[in-house]
Amino acid sequence: MKTTTLITFLARLPLYAAVLVPLTVTAEPGVRLQGSFSISAEASPNTGATFCGGAPSDGLVAEGHGTGFSTLGAFTFTLHKTLNLSTGEYRGCVVLTAPDGDTLLADYDLVQANTTSDFNGGNGSLKITGGTGRFTGASGTLNLVGLFLSLYPANSFLGGGKGPLQVVANYMVDGIVSIPRR
Repeated sequence: MKTTTLITFLARLPLYAAVLVPLTVTAEPGVRLQGSFSISAEASPNTGATFCGGAPSDGLVAEGHGTGFSTLGAFTFTLHKTLNLSTGEYRGCVVLTAPDGDTLLADYDLVQANTTSDFNGGNGSLKITGGTGRFTGASGTLNLVGLFLSLYPANSFLGGGKGPLQVVANYMVDGIVSIPRR
């Protein structure tokens, strides 16, 4: 995705959200899910944690929380993941929670390009593995683009300090979610 297209999409996101918020959407088979989520996270050295069946990593473990809007309405975004520093591969679990408490569950896979910048991105997928409420039995795959900014890395364990690395991220998702009719 070109940078100008991405910036235009992000700039228009509040307008899209304003249009989507009043809508009540009933999940049906083959529903397109497009959205954007902003999160903040902490990353620390991993001592063997693994999430959603991914291989243990000797890199980093991260937990992130945020919110966003999609064509299915508003969601909170909770993420637990590991990062393999040598390959740039992230593996983890995502829970998208709607205001009514219904959830979409997904496995998270993303590869980040190797960079020395504190601002970088990656591409991957969210594989929908189920859900609760109106999303019970959901499946599908969403394309995932992540943009990450490391905050104060010199103050974290990366710079010799004791604290975790602070990160802010924006994720854009796009794909089809199938929900069995009940």
